[in-house]
Amino acid sequence: MSTTTDAGNTILPALIGASTAILTLAGNEFLRRFTKRRDDRLKCLRDLQGIRVIIHQDVITRSEALVHMAYHEARVKYYAKHKELTQLYPHLDFDEAKRWSLKGEQWVDNLTNDQAELCKILSDLSVLFRKDTEIQKEISDFLKTPRSPSLANVPNDDDTLKAIDNWHIQTMDDLVTLASTLYDRPLAKIISLVKPKIK
Repeated sequence: MSTTTDAGNTILPALIGASTAILTLAGNEFLRRFTKRRDDRLKCLRDLQGIRVIIHQDVITRSEALVHMAYHEARVKYYAKHKELTQLYPHLDFDEAKRWSLKGEQWVDNLTNDQAELCKILSDLSVLFRKDTEIQKEISDFLKTPRSPSLANVPNDDDTLKAIDNWHIQTMDDLVTLASTLYDRPLAKIISLVKPKIK
């Protein structure tokens, strides 16, 4: 009888100890996975906040180059059509148009690389919040909409110098609105949806 009692006394603590170890390991694994998911979400949010600022500036800089290039090209065409007008430095507008064209081409690479990074971040967010239909919809809507800066009402050789200058001034004033419409506002909305859901 004492052997059975001794065996029961040793098996029960062993079972309790094994159960405790298994529960501890399971709890640790759950905590590790929960923490990793939260950390991954937080990293994606921070990456999105950072790329939002960078792309906003990329769009403004690229658009500035397009506006300056179009402006100087319009002036070159204007003076080519109106040969009776004397231009003090006729090569200056041509050189400026060429310089801004090269600068714009350089910024295309920056914008393209940053757009690729943004798509990666948004796809990671989409996976991390795959059960959240509101976030999924905003990401999907963002990715479906074309987001390339373009110019409206570019001057032609029939416009006056005053009209060309006015177009230049107005378009430069509108660049921040353009960048906000293309990227800043939609990304801000995604960020506002993600932020409170990181626990």
